[in-house]
Amino acid sequence: MSHAESDSRPGSGVGATSSAADSRPHPPPPDSGKKPGPLRRLYEWVLHWADTPHGAVALFVLAFAESSFFPIPPDVLLIPLALGARARWWRFALICTLGSVSGGVAGYVIGLSLME
Repeated sequence: MSHAESDSRPGSGVGATSSAADSRPHPPPPDSGKKPGPLRRLYEWVLHWADTPHGAVALFVLAFAESSFFPIPPDVLLIPLALGARARWWRFALICTLGSVSGGVAGYVIGLSLME
């Protein structure tokens, strides 16, 4: 009896993937001469920060910048962080909220100072 026949778990047979990382689309090989587009670069940037221990700091900075001047919402980083560490989703949501509120206050102060 083969290993695939003896293992009765769903998805454990031939063709099953071992992790979610295997199903991610891969960038073009470096020797192809094709430069990745802006969405691909943003995607790779998000995945990079989601895989580092500094992802929470990057989330705060992104939320702060977005509420002041940066047009990309922090959800693009919040979602991968929360999915990667589901037990800490509330921590990431709190960090994102604090960064957004802090950026909003900073934007208000800048606008108030320029008005006078």
